[in-house]
Amino acid sequence: MDLQSPPAESLYSNTESTAAVAAVLRNASCQQPELIRPAEQQLQQWEKQPGFYLTLLQIYLNQVLEKNTRWMAVLCFKNGVDKFWRNIGEHKIADEEKVRIRAVLEEVCYQVEPLPHLAVQVAVCTSKVARQDCPHNWPQLLPNLLHLATEVCYQVEPLPHLAVQVAVCTSKVARQDCPHNWPQLLPNLLHLATGGAPPGGGSGGGGTLQQRALLTLHHVIKQISSKRLMHDKRKFQDIASKLFPELHTLYKMEVERFFSPADAAASEDVGTSLQRAHYCLKILRQLANYGFKTPSEVQHVAEFYRSVCEQAKAMLLFRKQHEGDALKGPSEKYANLLMKCLLELLENYPYCFLNYLENVLRLVTTLVFTDEGNSVLYERFTVQSLCMIKSILDCPEYQVNKIIEETKSPEALQAYKIKSEFFTNSVLEQICHRLITQYFLLSRDDLEVWESDPEMFCTEVEGGDSWKFSLRPATECLFKKMFHDYREPFTRVVLSLMNDAVKMTDPSNFQGLLSKDAVYTAIGLTSFDIVEEVDFDMLFTTHLVHELKITHSNYRILRRRIIWLVGQWTDVRFSSANRPLLYEACIHLLSNDPDFVVRYHTAITLRTAIDDFDFDRKGFMPYLTPVVTLLFNLLKEAKECDNKLKVLDVLSLLIEVVGVEVREAAKPLVCFLPLLWADSEHHNLLRCAILTTLSHLVSCMGRDSMSMHDFMLKILHLSTDSNQACHVYLLEDGLHLWLCVLENTPSLPASVCGEWLVCSQWLVCAEWLLGTEWLLGAEWFMDAKWFMDAEWLVGTE
Repeated sequence: MDLQSPPAESLYSNTESTAAVAAVLRNASCQQPELIRPAEQQLQQWEKQPGFYLTLLQIYLNQVLEKNTRWMAVLCFKNGVDKFWRNIGEHKIADEEKVRIRAVLEEVCYQVEPLPHLAVQVAVCTSKVARQDCPHNWPQLLPNLLHLATEVCYQVEPLPHLAVQVAVCTSKVARQDCPHNWPQLLPNLLHLATGGAPPGGGSGGGGTLQQRALLTLHHVIKQISSKRLMHDKRKFQDIASKLFPELHTLYKMEVERFFSPADAAASEDVGTSLQRAHYCLKILRQLANYGFKTPSEVQHVAEFYRSVCEQAKAMLLFRKQHEGDALKGPSEKYANLLMKCLLELLENYPYCFLNYLENVLRLVTTLVFTDEGNSVLYERFTVQSLCMIKSILDCPEYQVNKIIEETKSPEALQAYKIKSEFFTNSVLEQICHRLITQYFLLSRDDLEVWESDPEMFCTEVEGGDSWKFSLRPATECLFKKMFHDYREPFTRVVLSLMNDAVKMTDPSNFQGLLSKDAVYTAIGLTSFDIVEEVDFDMLFTTHLVHELKITHSNYRILRRRIIWLVGQWTDVRFSSANRPLLYEACIHLLSNDPDFVVRYHTAITLRTAIDDFDFDRKGFMPYLTPVVTLLFNLLKEAKECDNKLKVLDVLSLLIEVVGVEVREAAKPLVCFLPLLWADSEHHNLLRCAILTTLSHLVSCMGRDSMSMHDFMLKILHLSTDSNQACHVYLLEDGLHLWLCVLENTPSLPASVCGEWLVCSQWLVCAEWLLGTEWLLGAEWFMDAKWFMDAEWLVGTE
């Protein structure tokens, strides 16, 4: 078919042309390779022909055709817009064809697309065209979309997920045009949200219409509140002052409705009220956070936050009552949102939070650290409560000087007074005891993961903001923070529990082993703080070493925790006389312990011991060969990339620290690294670790490393080839390995010369690589005549 001969107008109505393109699209979307390739080539030829994209749109609009054909038509159209819509290039789409395309896209907006994924693609295509032509060449698009969005607000969408998407679309338009170009949107939504009838009379969809209006209002407010320019902030403050009172009144009515005993029997009505209250809470949270300079000075806002504090506990009881029905999930989301409101108030308005500080502290400590909360708490709420206490203690506005009288901020003094009166010694000791004896215990889920997938158990989430979302990091971070701030009462509790824990525990007493594991966790986390109170060397030699030798399967919990504990104390205070005992214990566990988790943590502790300022190389030599062999075996056993990375890091550090003495012991590792490199094709971080390990190996092996040249030159080429996507990750480590190769190569094989030409591009263009060092190294260690005659030097003068 020749798409170039007829003009765009005739092509759009040319049935034969349309059928021919549809047939090619059908072949391009089939599963037969012999049809796909010719079809793709034909489409590539047609994409530069006038009229092709109108034909694609016509094929999409024909809902009789197969969905795969229509899907391929939309994708080809989208790609063509990216390539040829702009008024540049030889094969740009003609202006008359653009006019027809825009008209068709407007028609599509008024049609119902039964396939959601196709509707999404058409919307994306429309947005791509609009980005180029709207509003200058397509002024009617946004008014038409606004009209449609307004009409949608008064209709009841029976499918919740579609209603959400419509609300999101409305909010994105509102972010640009509300309130200036769309002043009626918020008043209309507020009218519907508070139970008003739609324009023109009638009852609309009743409660469903009100719920959809609240959903749309939530997304609109969320979008408008995200603007950060000063005039946008002022506009939003005006909006908040008008909307907050009415929405707060509606919110109180809905909360009273689902909490009241009269509605308790009607589960459906309770669920509807809970959903509406949830939407109201979301909207009020955005208005309160971004719509007022000082929320606590506004009566409705202050009342709102007081009700949030009061509702939290009641909501937990409500969730408990409905634990076996459909209201459990919505009630958990509502309770989570209550805590989120308080956390955001503390973060954004710490001085306003002072009005609620004492009540919030009493609420979270009562729920989390007394028996009262045991039956109603769930994990997410517990994490939020722990984060609340830590955020209060960390809040910079609440900090006072070491000499209290020198503190100038009255708000900081007020916060200090509230915290001092609340956190008495008895309360602090109770918190410390509960953290260790309840929250440090390995849970049933932890033990199940350990049993079913040991490597996954080893992949712990550490650092960053993990403490805000996971129970164990949240517990440990709060414990360390409170230990630092309230050292004396916490130290008393830890030492008391330690004195009880050092007694030998019967292997059959599983709960006793878990309790001892928790106490050892506390001793490890506080190693820097209790270094003067605990003689760890004596504890290690008299108790811990003996417990490491107990082979009962239940004792794997303690073996793993003890070896971790030793790692926590190694760089704090650990006698050099006990180092051989530690190395022997590590070798014993690496060679004899059947549990992967124990052996993995043993390797991590070895790394800490090696990477210590007081590490004695000579004292470690008798243990070098078995340690390297056992670590190598552990590396081969590991399947998860993260675990391989950690174990390889231990080996790499060991090779770097020990130096040339590791040559013989590292030979199996040298043979294994090519296999590991091949298996890590999709794991660039692991490949970076392999490159680092190779650099250390080359440095310690010297001229003997020439036996690895074939392998290393292949990976050097891959790491430094700018045409390879992975070079972004591997380049720096690859160039460092290349330098090590040059420094340890006595002569210049032809293969090395060729690789030098590939790498040289980075020396010429990258100042950060310290090219002088490279040039001098190359001139000294390579053939000087070849070096000076090499093509890469041409033009660098």
